Amino acid sequence: MSQTVDLREPPQEEFSSPQDNTFEYHPVPPTAVVGFVLGLLSFMALLGVTGIVIAAVGTILSLLSLIKILRSRGLYSGRNLAIAGFVLSAAFMVSGCIYQRHLYQNEVPAGFERISFSRDISRDAFITEHGEPRLNPEVAALEDKPVFLKGFVYPTERMTGLSSFLLLKDSDECCFGGDPAVEDMIGVVMEDGQTIDYYAGRVSVAGTFELNKHYSGNKLEPLFLMKGQVVTHSKTAFD
Repeated sequence: MSQTVDLREPPQEEFSSPQDNTFEYHPVPPTAVVGFVLGLLSFMALLGVTGIVIAAVGTILSLLSLIKILRSRGLYSGRNLAIAGFVLSAAFMVSGCIYQRHLYQNEVPAGFERISFSRDISRDAFITEHGEPRLNPEVAALEDKPVFLKGFVYPTERMTGLSSFLLLKDSDECCFGGDPAVEDMIGVVMEDGQTIDYYAGRVSVAGTFELNKHYSGNKLEPLFLMKGQVVTHSKTAFD
């Protein structure tokens, strides 16, 4: 019986080149990373205006990053990172705005009228008639009215148990040793034996507005006075 011998060479095993399994890197846009970090920090929108700004920037950066990634046709990665940053930032931005509005609408005690220290008193305190300054009638009309306004406590040697204090319109005059102008300060005298402790941040004061009938122009002598009934840390940064 004859046998047929196969003289063909056995098939060679094919080995894949190491280059065939090389990982292809797709960079993540830096703005996507920054947007995500700002998204994590956006919870601060519930605390005030600075947080709302952070959330707004995070929303914009994350959205721009997502658009860039989708248009790159695979050149960039990080789609989920950009989406997460956008959702976090946008959600906290909207929530922060709603919450701050709620605080603003409910921070004035019943029976008091909100006025702005900067706009309603400091800016328009005096008018000029016949070349002479005189008290603005609109400011004078506030006398004996229950008002609510915000400012900063002028620091003195005594920091606790203050039954009276100077309220300034901004922290520049308060905290850097300046001499506030007469239209930029209000003398507050607490009623019913109440006292407060010094606080470096903005405070809200509800009380009766008065004019100092015995004003003589001495240094740090207030022309405007208030009988303070309620003094609290301000819930919002808005006047």
